[in-house]
Amino acid sequence: MARKTRTAKTAYADNAAKIAAALDALQKRLDQHTSDFEAEGSKNWGYVGDLAHIAETLETLTSEEGC
Repeated sequence: MARKTRTAKTAYADNAAKIAAALDALQKRLDQHTSDFEAEGSKNWGYVGDLAHIAETLETLTSEEGC
């Protein structure tokens, strides 16, 4: 059986697809989180803390130092 050689192009595409899937999942979780926050009357500061933590983490990931 012939062995497939992985190229930089296919590895890049695989990782780009993983990132796109993770961003899609993150958006779905944000949508659900927003629905839950609104269902509780939009007064629970715990939800705000959740998003602040995630925003900080994403800022680190997307900063020049993180990429």
